[in-house]
Amino acid sequence: MLIRLWTLDSWIYSRPDYRALWNGRFITFLVAAVALWASARWLGAGVRAVAAYIAGHTVLMWGLMLEVTGWAERTATPENVTNLESTSISILMAVYALVLVVAGVVTRTLINRVLGLGLIGLVVAKLYLYDVWLLVRIYRIAAFAVLGALLLITSYLYSRYKEKIETWWKDDKALS
Repeated sequence: MLIRLWTLDSWIYSRPDYRALWNGRFITFLVAAVALWASARWLGAGVRAVAAYIAGHTVLMWGLMLEVTGWAERTATPENVTNLESTSISILMAVYALVLVVAGVVTRTLINRVLGLGLIGLVVAKLYLYDVWLLVRIYRIAAFAVLGALLLITSYLYSRYKEKIETWWKDDKALS
């Protein structure tokens, strides 16, 4: 499945004039992610289940990144496409990370919280190692502003509901 996604589905649209999110490529990535999550559920607990669960999130994030880059190609002027793509990917990853953290808190699943916090770490690394050096100033400002806002929201949620979260951590479920 992953080989097909890489070799065929990632490159299915040579031009960016396709419908965003409701197209064959994204639906394929979404179905693949759901299939991986279902596999993780059926595998129960263990390393294989965790690997399938993480792979599901990776495939969904990959599909979303392809959609964001297509949107950037449709929207930006040719000289700003790379800037908009990189900024949009950073924002997408940060929002996805926040959703994972919130889902982890609400569903009491450690794996979602860890994946979300790890993804936030990747976004911060991307911003400081790539974006800060290669983006035009306005895109840098936008990327850092959105990341800062999302980090503040995450911090606020953790500090506001600290006691409740700490009691949830005591009875975490592995994958549910």
